[in-house]
Parts: sequence; structure tokens; C-alpha cells
Amino acid sequence: EICVRFFGVPSDPANTPVSSAHHPRTGAGGGRKNPDEDAIALCADHHQNSNEALHVMGRKAWERHFGVTEAELTESTRKRVQQMRAMEV
Repeated sequence: EICVRFFGVPSDPANTPVSSAHHPRTGAGGGRKNPDEDAIALCADHHQNSNEALHVMGRKAWERHFGVTEAELTESTRKRVQQMRAMEV
């Protein structure tokens, strides 16, 4: 969903790319990853498998390229999870 909203990946459910969890390391310290609650769901191309992938470009270059930070994506993900949980009740 992050890639659909922020990066223009087509939202057609039949063609929705599989997402994987990106664990930001900012604030985790010592090379550790943050907990799953802070993970961001990114499609493979924006996570690891293209020249526009976060792990290929590096965090700072990736954030400059897309104009959004890991922190902003983490917050957006948290809000979306809260909305989804509220709908379950």
C-alpha cells in the first residue's frame, strides 16, 4: 500500500506487487533493526530489487529521490494499521 500511495505503483489488486517488511534502523542503534511494529511494507522494487530500491540507493539518497522519509512512512503505516484495526471491531 505504501508503494501505491507514495510511489505510483498501480493499485489493481490483480497486479499488486508482493510487499516485504523494511525495518528502519534509525534509532535502533548498534546496527540492529527496529521492531516489527516500526516496519514499512514496501514492494520488492522499492525495497531491494531495482535501481530505485532503498537498499540499493541508501536511505538518505532514497529519501531525497522520493521526497519522503522512513520516519514519515513509518508514521503513515502506523496510522493505516490503526485504521484497519478500528474497522475490525
